[in-house]
Amino acid sequence: MAFCPCSWIRSWCTLWGMYRHRIVCLGDSITASKSVGVLEGWPALLQLHLQERGPWCVYNRGVSGETVRQGLDRLDKDVLPLLPAIVLIEFGLNDSSFKPKSTIPRVIPQDFRICLQEITERIRSGGGKPILVINHPLGRPDPILPNRLHRQLYLARYHAITRTLAKKKKYPLLDLHHRLKAKYALPWQAHALNRDGVHLNKRGHEMYAHALIQELSRWLPGILPT
Repeated sequence: MAFCPCSWIRSWCTLWGMYRHRIVCLGDSITASKSVGVLEGWPALLQLHLQERGPWCVYNRGVSGETVRQGLDRLDKDVLPLLPAIVLIEFGLNDSSFKPKSTIPRVIPQDFRICLQEITERIRSGGGKPILVINHPLGRPDPILPNRLHRQLYLARYHAITRTLAKKKKYPLLDLHHRLKAKYALPWQAHALNRDGVHLNKRGHEMYAHALIQELSRWLPGILPT
């Protein structure tokens, strides 16, 4: 990793304290980068962006298929030992989904809110800085779920919970759904998603990483120039 001049290190430490070394990415298959492989996923691309900008290390703690409840269950093992750190928290896609023949989502909205809040509070108590992530726009197919709502529309309820928690607790929020929809609407739908309309292909991870870096630079000005 590239050497950082002492003067930069001193100002960096003053501004960001102990968070300057680590970013932990906690989430599901979008973070785990199952669809392309870990070396081509957005956490790896974030690391490549950072490696010439100082002593940053990005830890991918995504697990395919997981919900926020499962992320909470493994917090002690996968995240807390890495604190102090910035922790990007990406959940909602699996939480709002339904198992075959089930009439309720894998994690109901009320439980999603409770688990997400517990994750953020434990990270903050452990010396970390939680940053919430609103996930990307989904594509087609956009099936009707057992609750008679389209998948994208129902996921929006989980996004709303995340936004509300960020506003209430004053956590940074990376709204990738809004940024990707505003900047890449047609290219995103046509070129970023696999056939399931959920998982990202190689181009999708590149666009996702670029949008995330832009959002993150709002909270880390001067450290993550785009």
